[in-house]
Amino acid sequence: MELRGNITYLSRPGDNYDHLLLTTEQLRHIICAFPSRQYTFRFLCFTPKQSVELVSHRKFAIEVHSCQFEDKGQAMVDWLEKRDGAEIIDSCYFPDCDCVEKILKFLSRSRYPVFYKLYVLTGGALLKPELSQLISAANVRTVMADIRFFACCDGWRAPLLKALREGTFRPQTLEICFSSNFRLFDEGDIPIFGKVVRKLFKAISSPDCTLKERHLKHFECTEIAHDFERYLLSMLQTNERLEVLGVYSTVALLEFPQMRIMDAATKHPRLRKMCFYPPSSHDPPEVGYAEPFQIWAQKNRCHIIQFNDFTHSDKKPYLSKWQNAVFAVFTSKFDALQQVEDDKARSYLLATAIATFQHMPDRIYNLLTGNLDVFAS
Repeated sequence: MELRGNITYLSRPGDNYDHLLLTTEQLRHIICAFPSRQYTFRFLCFTPKQSVELVSHRKFAIEVHSCQFEDKGQAMVDWLEKRDGAEIIDSCYFPDCDCVEKILKFLSRSRYPVFYKLYVLTGGALLKPELSQLISAANVRTVMADIRFFACCDGWRAPLLKALREGTFRPQTLEICFSSNFRLFDEGDIPIFGKVVRKLFKAISSPDCTLKERHLKHFECTEIAHDFERYLLSMLQTNERLEVLGVYSTVALLEFPQMRIMDAATKHPRLRKMCFYPPSSHDPPEVGYAEPFQIWAQKNRCHIIQFNDFTHSDKKPYLSKWQNAVFAVFTSKFDALQQVEDDKARSYLLATAIATFQHMPDRIYNLLTGNLDVFAS
């Protein structure tokens, strides 16, 4: 459901948008009565009371694009501040809205995580150089940006890279979406993105970088794929804090199984989880074949491989196939426990396996359900 103001007669910056012609109670009703709906508001002006309804129901699918707030978002900030960490709200997504600055200032001083995800785009309302430091200091779990966010200008990008390099970047996770954004620029702009990718990897290569998760989504730019791989491998050699790495690409050099990346991950002191697109050009091989990723999985059972299709229709049919195939390789030796006849020896081996995989719920479940008779005896 989308509600949009009339922008036909708006010609200058600062022109006022139409007010949302709903009372606070009416707005609350339409948001809460149908929680499965996605609501989108564009080119509208909100009163302070209306704005609180938007942020207090962020657990629902609400998007607010290019809107104005009578108080520049102060009522939303006051409401969030009174929550005092009582609940982490799913997302903060206000592209091209005039409330962004107040929200970022609040997030940078908050003592508790406020949002799971902070979306930052390249709209004019956001690209003030002084705001990039506030993003680095925001008390949120994840910053979600597209590559243009980092490519806009050096003055905007420098404080973010400095925070990543020195370990003062407060969010634990950084997700960067490449998507088809390369195609929105001339071919001559590709080197700019290559430069940005290099600087990002260099900043995260710092031993002081505290980032725990990094996801590189929808990378399809073949022109800089070799450089991308080289920067990534170099980063894995010197970074010390990363625990989760996602590389989502259909470029042959980077798609699963990318053995050079996986081999480099095994030498990392903390990295134990890697995420990819599920390959959609072929089905996974049967367990027992000497495929490179199967050999790797048998040697590195404490690592996790996960797949994400991001609702892409061409990848969805392959998601469960590849996830099950990889899991089957990781757990292929678990069945041997059932062949141990001595209950004490089997109990000891089971307890050892559970301790080894204590941070992997799926494997703990597999071990327990496959050895229920041990507990019965």
